[in-house]
Parts: sequence; C-alpha cells; structure tokens
Amino acid sequence: MNDIDPEFTLADLLTAKDIESLQNRLSPLLETSVSIVPAQDKPDADAWPIRYQIRAVAYLVASAPKEKAEAACKLVEAILHQAARYRLAASLHHHVVEQDYEELQRKHQALQESEARYRELAEQLERRVEEQVAQIELRRKQVYEAEKLSALGQLGAGVAHEINNPLGFIQSNLNSGKGYLQDISDALTEMSRGHDVKAIFSRYELDFVIKDLHILMSDTLDGVARVAKIVKDLKGFAGTDGGSRQKVAMEELMESVCNLAKPLMGGHIHLRKEYEPTPSVWVDYSAFCQAVYAIMLNAVQAIGERGEVLVQCGPGASGVRIVIEDTGCGMDAETLNRIFEPFFTTKPVGSGTGLGMTLCRDIIRAHGGEIHVASEPGKGSRFCIELPMTEEAPG
Repeated sequence: MNDIDPEFTLADLLTAKDIESLQNRLSPLLETSVSIVPAQDKPDADAWPIRYQIRAVAYLVASAPKEKAEAACKLVEAILHQAARYRLAASLHHHVVEQDYEELQRKHQALQESEARYRELAEQLERRVEEQVAQIELRRKQVYEAEKLSALGQLGAGVAHEINNPLGFIQSNLNSGKGYLQDISDALTEMSRGHDVKAIFSRYELDFVIKDLHILMSDTLDGVARVAKIVKDLKGFAGTDGGSRQKVAMEELMESVCNLAKPLMGGHIHLRKEYEPTPSVWVDYSAFCQAVYAIMLNAVQAIGERGEVLVQCGPGASGVRIVIEDTGCGMDAETLNRIFEPFFTTKPVGSGTGLGMTLCRDIIRAHGGEIHVASEPGKGSRFCIELPMTEEAPG
C-alpha cells in the first residue's frame, strides 16, 4: 500500500512474531501473563484498550493493577506509533522507487526507440552515400571517357592529313598503273596478231612503262605501309584491343605516340627524340599512350608558334624514365601547384575539360609510377615519368 490506511488493524502494524515478542517482554513487567489481541477479538474482562489515532486497535489482556496496565498500554501505543512511522516511510520509499523505476523504464524505452530510429537513419545514410559514391564513380568514368574522346578528336585532323597524303599518291599511282596495264594489254593483243614486237615495244614505250610500273607499285606499297602504321598507332591509342596489360618495349610505345602527335606540330615545332634501350614493362597500352599523348599535347599548346619538344626514354632509378620537355611559355608557381587538380585549366572556357593532366597522373599512378613537373615562366616545362619494373603482369 502507498500510505497508512486510517482503518488499519493491528496486523497492519505488527507481525504475529512481533506481537508474541512484545507479550513475552511485558509479562515480567506486569508480573502476570499478558496477551495482546486485535480489537475485533475484545475479551469480556481484564482488557485494556491500546489506541492508535484515538481508535482502539487492540486490547491488553492481563490481571494487573490499573496503573501498570495503562502504562503498558501507553508503551505499546508508542511502539505502534513508531511502527506506523516506519511503515509510512517504507511505503513512501517504495512508492518513490516504483516511480523512479517506471521513469527509467520509460526512458529506456524512449532510448531504444531513438536508437532504432538512429540505426535506421544511419542505414539510410549509408545507402545514400553508397549510391552517391557509385554515381560519382560513374560520372568520373564518363568524364574520363569524354576526355579520351576529346583527345581522339584532336588526333582526328592530324591523322586525317597524315593518311590523306599517302592515299593521294596511292590513288594517283593506281590510276597511272591502270593506264600502263591498258597499254600492256593493247600491246599484247597486237603481238598475238603477229605484229612486229620491236615496233610495238617502241610505240607503247613498254620498257619505260614496265620500269615505271615497278616504281609506282613500290611507292604504293610504301604508302600502304604508312597508312597501316598510322592505323596501328591510332588503334593502340584508342584501345580497341582491350584494356589488359601487356609487356611493352617503352621506346616503341613512345615512338607510336610521337607519330600520332607529330601532325599537331606541323612544320613549326621540331620534335627531337633520344631513346636508349629499356627493359620491357607491363602497361595498359591504350591508357599509357593516352597519358603520354596528354603531355605531348600540353607541350605543343604551350609552344604555340615555334619551338622544340624533346622526348627522352631510357633506364630509370627503378625501371624506366620518360622525359618530355618543351621550350614553351612555362608555368608560374600557382599553375604548377594546381596542374594535376581536376577541372583546373588555363585555357579559355570551352577549350578544355581540365582533366587531361589529372587523367595522366592517375594512369601513371595506377601503373605504380610517379610524375614530376618542373617549369618556369618563359623557360618551358619538363615532365618526368618514373615507371617501376615488374617481372610479371600486375593482378
């Protein structure tokens, strides 16, 4: 119970054991046997009321003088009063503990619900982060592919010019050859009819025709070889053979990139190449061609009107070292510090994505290498690539 009921009984305040103990202690004091009985069991004689809050809650049954009996009753009443106070304090304490426990239960429940909400929110945020990361990765791949397509587009004009030159004289040679074949066919027809061979040779100039036809066919084959080489270099750059790594002699790769970049230089930029024998290394041919081409393109654009690009390839500290140096406008300290920063460009709006150098650095690092740049305004720039040696194809 939460407080003391005004209608309580003796049993509400004292246990049977407490009553028995009290009787045993009062008996020597009153020099007679003593019984304490509940009010509802009031005896007929020798009973003295024991009161609590005016109402009799029990009776003291004893054959004792009135004064002693009343004193004993007062003593029991004092004990009942103290028992009631203890009972009230215990009841209040129990009530407070119950309230505290219920409050703790409510807080615990609220905490569990809050924890569940936070856990669900954390899971939602994690899923959103994963989705955003996937989107960013997709966009990065798309932007990098766009940069590669942009580089291929820049190659287009120069490659078209390089292919058109041999195609032009191949077509001319074939037309001339076609005329020569017609002359030879007509001459053979006349010979088959028994006409004078010497006269026919002289009239159709067959000696010259046959000699010139050999020269035309030789030039045509050279032109076809030139076109085939350009297509091979372009095919390697575009990566149509797949993106898996292969063991490559680096000077051969550099030669292919130089062949592709040379049309961009026109006749005003001199390309100087210095190759040393280098050990073969495992690279993604297409990706590495693109990285080196980005540097070559940067060098050509930095030179502008007239200058020189030096390409060096040889053994390095841990494998292969590639150096591309130009005599262009150079870079100040701020530009140099930001050259590999994504989307940073010094070109006019619409003239570049600002990802060429970023892509170049990422490709080189993906191969375990590093790229370093040195430059001063008006003194050109020097790009140095250090590529490590690997005995086996990376996994």
